[in-house]
Amino acid sequence: MSMSKLTDEDWEWIEKKYGSLLHHIAYRVGGDPITYDHDDSYQELVIAVLDTVRTFDSTTGQKFQEYKDSKHFDKYLKTVLWNRKNNMGSKIVKREPLRRQVTIDDDLLADKVHLPCESFVPFGNEDFTEAERTMIDEILHDPKIVKPNGKFNISRVCRNLDITKNDAKRLINRLQHKLEKWLDY
Repeated sequence: MSMSKLTDEDWEWIEKKYGSLLHHIAYRVGGDPITYDHDDSYQELVIAVLDTVRTFDSTTGQKFQEYKDSKHFDKYLKTVLWNRKNNMGSKIVKREPLRRQVTIDDDLLADKVHLPCESFVPFGNEDFTEAERTMIDEILHDPKIVKPNGKFNISRVCRNLDITKNDAKRLINRLQHKLEKWLDY
């Protein structure tokens, strides 16, 4: 059985359909700029996409052009990407005690991107209200607003944005709704 060879057009299609998701997941990996910066995480996810295409070819016996628009491939790829993110995150956590012992001269990191928001826009061109944009910026600058289980730390949101709990919950619900529509796209 021959494997699909992804053409430039195929890769452009993947980038158009899944590029924002790849960047979003790469941003969520976290870590530090020494072990896993955004670019490293993104490259790991690209490798996962290529592995997924290879695996899908061998299990279905179809070429990429035949299954790329299928719902099954879409769900499978998204599952693989989130699982790869979790695997990378667990490796980072396991190596944390070692990283605390190591220091690197800041001059070596001068060309690295320290904040993921400097290198990409994690979402598309959605229309966000000023409050929603402020919330997104706050999440980018204080990732502890989102707990490890994916839920929001409401008291931290209220404290950082100086809003009530009800306002914070409404804001979070609006953002979740917009982002769910974005992920379904």
